[in-house]
Amino acid sequence: LPRLLLAVHTLFARCASQPQHSIQVHAGGEVTNASHDFTMTSAANVAGAKGHLIRSAKLIQDDVDAEAEAEAHTEEEIVSNESSADWQLAVYVSRHNVMMYNWGGWTNCNEFDAGGDKKTKFYCVRAKKIKFTFEGAPRGEFTYSPNAKKTLKDLLTGRYVVHGDVNHWRAVTKNCYQHNCNARGFQPLNRCRYGFVTNNENDCNSPDHSAGVGCNLIATGSRAACCSNRGGACQENFKTKIEILPVTCDKDVCADGEILKEEGLPEFCEGEECTSDECCATTTTTTTAKSGAFGTRMPLLLLLSPLAWLARYL
Repeated sequence: LPRLLLAVHTLFARCASQPQHSIQVHAGGEVTNASHDFTMTSAANVAGAKGHLIRSAKLIQDDVDAEAEAEAHTEEEIVSNESSADWQLAVYVSRHNVMMYNWGGWTNCNEFDAGGDKKTKFYCVRAKKIKFTFEGAPRGEFTYSPNAKKTLKDLLTGRYVVHGDVNHWRAVTKNCYQHNCNARGFQPLNRCRYGFVTNNENDCNSPDHSAGVGCNLIATGSRAACCSNRGGACQENFKTKIEILPVTCDKDVCADGEILKEEGLPEFCEGEECTSDECCATTTTTTTAKSGAFGTRMPLLLLLSPLAWLARYL
């Protein structure tokens, strides 16, 4: 804006500094000095001021473009940050003999918090991703993507789903495992809610080992009753943290005339899908600062238009 004001000042200063001339145009096209109320300045000075005005307007518009680009980039970063929102704690198991396979809390949505063990409301919330962290175990992290269709409870009480590489699971146990069977993932042989089940015989009929979380032999950790890779019984203790990325509101849920709420958004969506009532608010106007053909540039264009018209006809 200072550049624009300077250009306007320069234009009028140059006009004012020139001597006034009285002219008269005759029918034959001859121009002579005559008494007439018409003031003009030299074409060169007008052209120079006009050029200065146009260059200043362009510089100002360039500044606006740069600011708009920077603002758009910032918004992209915000969207990116929102798509990688904080993980929410669903389950934490610290004791090795409470939240075992037959613990009743696995099959309901009741929250639980006792003795360092915890189950939160996010246990029954649909998840975009689930992360298991076996604290203190080598390579103790696994992630799983249920594509926002299942909750952690669904997976820990549902059918057997293979997940994780055998060697990855063996590393977690610190060699406290048996060589055969190698059932792993969700509900392996109904002996772990999420874990790794092995056997010393070459089948899965009588496993003597389980590792992970919510297992029949240990609530969190790895335990072999006998015949382990180490030669006899073994036990490795670790704690288990299970986090989810919950399904949350997205602007695509909102219909025409609605926008994503700026405040009061739920921590997660209820039901099968996010609904407009949960996520959206009715707009008070059909246009925003960035809508329309001109967007945020409209005030500047309104300011420049008369000056551009003036420069055009000088």
